[in-house]
Amino acid sequence: MSKSRVHRPIIRLLSVAGSCKTTLAALGCARAKDLVSIVQGAVGDGYRVTASAAQVEADEDDQRGGRRDDAARAREIERTLADDRVVAAIALRGGAWLTRVLPRVDFDVLRRRRKRIAIFGFSEISPLLNIAACYERVVAYHDLCPAYLLPGMTDYARHNIASLGGGGDLDPEEEAAFARGWAAGRFRAAFEDFFRDAVEMIEGRPSARTIIGQWTNTEPPRAARVTVVGGNLTTIVTLIGTEYGDALCPDGKWLLLEDVRETPDRVDRLLSHLSLSGLLPRYEGILLGRFSGHGTCCTGAVVECLKRHLGRARRPIVITEDIGHTWPLSPIPLGRAFEWRAVRGKRRGTVIAHVPWSSWRV
Repeated sequence: MSKSRVHRPIIRLLSVAGSCKTTLAALGCARAKDLVSIVQGAVGDGYRVTASAAQVEADEDDQRGGRRDDAARAREIERTLADDRVVAAIALRGGAWLTRVLPRVDFDVLRRRRKRIAIFGFSEISPLLNIAACYERVVAYHDLCPAYLLPGMTDYARHNIASLGGGGDLDPEEEAAFARGWAAGRFRAAFEDFFRDAVEMIEGRPSARTIIGQWTNTEPPRAARVTVVGGNLTTIVTLIGTEYGDALCPDGKWLLLEDVRETPDRVDRLLSHLSLSGLLPRYEGILLGRFSGHGTCCTGAVVECLKRHLGRARRPIVITEDIGHTWPLSPIPLGRAFEWRAVRGKRRGTVIAHVPWSSWRV
């Protein structure tokens, strides 16, 4: 190995939640090293891409606790966070099985970092992101895990078959087959594009993906400076009442919420947890991403639940389809301030996230 290769900054691919075996197959990869090669080609020679092959290729068994490598996954997280050579840690997928290993991780290794690190992920990665975002040298992005591109694009195609050229007389099985084929044919290119965009953010340039939302529940301002915490509702509520609870501190913060495969009544119970804890009414505002049930969008129903929980504590709610288990999906920083700015010529209350990318160059 050449000296120049050794000293290149590292982009570490994490496979610490759900299994990535199906992702390997979808990308035409026989082994983890093949996936690493794809990402290496996308990001270029300025970085060295690494991953734990054992964890990328790990088995997952829903009936036996999911994964059996909890200690190894905790070590992977801790060593990645501690390594100053690593400039970015990108979770390949969310899914499950991660939150239980967080107590095994010494997050204070982040206090000893000399260089900044960017961390990317969503879904089951949300608690990890919020905890890490509390440290000065971390830039945490709530952003899609690239393995999610395939199901996200498949769902998009299923709901947009006519505009994508799938015809209007397909039966449900034919529609499903069209959606799978449309997504599969574009998955690898989208996977590579994600990593190119991540490099743009790492290097302090704007992401190609922008968040536009609708300001509701209070009078919209011309501009508002905000700092967001939160993410996937099901997983972030697990932090309440724990040693990591301060990661969701509401003082001067907005709360980001999104979820998938949840019905409005289940979401209402989760919101009750936030409300009964006394946290919900203390946030300055709510950024509400997409909520979907089993194949249907239920964001509107969640808005009504949320307003009831807020009660007299009127707070602005920005509703967006650009965050959540959806595609396309846009990144949002956690724990670092950005601005909502009114969009001229659009419906009143339409706002865009203006992110100071250059300030967070890694």
